[in-house]
Amino acid sequence: MPGKATLIFGLMFWTFLQAQDLTYSRVFPSIPKNLPIFIQNTQHDYFYVLRYNRKAHDLTLERRAKPSAEILSFTPLKLDSVNSDLYNYASMDYLLFEHKRGLYFVFEKNLNSKKSIFFKHIDSLGKAGGFKEVCSLTLESTMLDFDIELAGAYGAKLLILSTQKYLNQTTKKTIILYDLESKSEIWAKTLPLENSLTGYSKGFCLSEQNDLFYVMVKAQIVSYKRKYIKHAQVMVPTFYYDSLHLIKFSTAGNRLQKQFLVSDLSALHGLKLHCDSNEVRVLAQAAIKQNDNTRTIVLFNYSCNVDLTSAGRIETTPISPDVKRRLTYYDGTDYKDAADKEFDLVDEYFGRQYTYILTERKEGGVYKELLLWQIQNSNGKVFNHYLIPRRMLSSETWSRYTDIGEAGSALSKSNYYLFLAEAAANVTIDPNTASYYQLKKKASLSHCYLIVYTPGQNGVISKRKLHQNLGFDFIPIDYSAPETGDLVFYFSNGKQEKFAVLNFLQP
Repeated sequence: MPGKATLIFGLMFWTFLQAQDLTYSRVFPSIPKNLPIFIQNTQHDYFYVLRYNRKAHDLTLERRAKPSAEILSFTPLKLDSVNSDLYNYASMDYLLFEHKRGLYFVFEKNLNSKKSIFFKHIDSLGKAGGFKEVCSLTLESTMLDFDIELAGAYGAKLLILSTQKYLNQTTKKTIILYDLESKSEIWAKTLPLENSLTGYSKGFCLSEQNDLFYVMVKAQIVSYKRKYIKHAQVMVPTFYYDSLHLIKFSTAGNRLQKQFLVSDLSALHGLKLHCDSNEVRVLAQAAIKQNDNTRTIVLFNYSCNVDLTSAGRIETTPISPDVKRRLTYYDGTDYKDAADKEFDLVDEYFGRQYTYILTERKEGGVYKELLLWQIQNSNGKVFNHYLIPRRMLSSETWSRYTDIGEAGSALSKSNYYLFLAEAAANVTIDPNTASYYQLKKKASLSHCYLIVYTPGQNGVISKRKLHQNLGFDFIPIDYSAPETGDLVFYFSNGKQEKFAVLNFLQP
């Protein structure tokens, strides 16, 4: 009887979903050692594909029409004129974004003793200009380490973080705001020196007035725990987070303001700041101790005015008992509590009615649970949250497509869509009740399904099969579509490739 009941549920589960079909392009020949690494889908009539051509050792950019996927323009970025011919472009830190119908490609040049940020502008016809260096950082004899990274883009303004770690265990951070249109620096702010006593800054954000906001995190190592990673036993530190403070670094007068957020966190999985003209919001997934001395995962949501003159609004929402139960199991450590599961923040998606925060677990080359938070924009309260289990293994040692467990996201009006590759043995399992060890593990894309998940208003997440990997495999790659009316997917069988577009049925 249980098996029959499951079959009946599965038939009903798929029947009541909206009928949506993929529109496939024609088949294109694949160029050897030419791998797509990113799809940007922000326009109605075309999309971009960024590729790493290992044979030519360069990144190339294609603009393709919808839904035919015919190439409208092709742009070799010619990065070897800046980087060494030994540079690994697949791991390069970069930003690709549109502004005024043109594209900016911003990337990091990484040498042993010097790191730099460059950008290149590509016009609407696919013609690229020359390289322009934005800033650089050089290793000094008193430094233990140094880094320079892209902290975000705001229109044509670029926020850059440079970090210098010294032998005396202090850290110096400088934030640079650069205007890509005028090719000039707007300002550079050096933060107060940081160490284990002062805390460390995270989550940098720029307001519309060009003021800088970030969070100071003060933490300490309280113990070590044993973890098994790829059949090896390691001891990893356990942190206790004493406090989080919101900091505002004003453009006018370089004045620092501080506002207390929260204290006594047993874990901090990730945080995100968002600023507009009137409000600054801090979102953080963390673990806290409750009144009954048990620990749980929570979403911390703090908002206040940009002047930091109001007391602010705080919402702390724990995961539901059902989600907590599904996350309670032994998984490579000596601890089974849900609060011991370590998530990373993937991204934040702003819809018209809701904001979606996606976090994930990815350990030892295995893609595990996704935790999606749905927040009402009107009051900042968590409306729903959803746990989506995965059990995909990275194929980095036996396939040219290594990120086979990656999930992509997109918004269409008030609807959120999450898509990924899923083993055929797992597609009939209800995602609202499934736990990690119920799933069959999968280490390749063969016979997998392309699945789209959609959270509903009633707290239930639904899923739909769109494609099974038989003649062509759906290949998960990095994807960007902040708000669009369709999704674009990439398929390959090794020698040939094609694209497909899924148009959403609008209510």
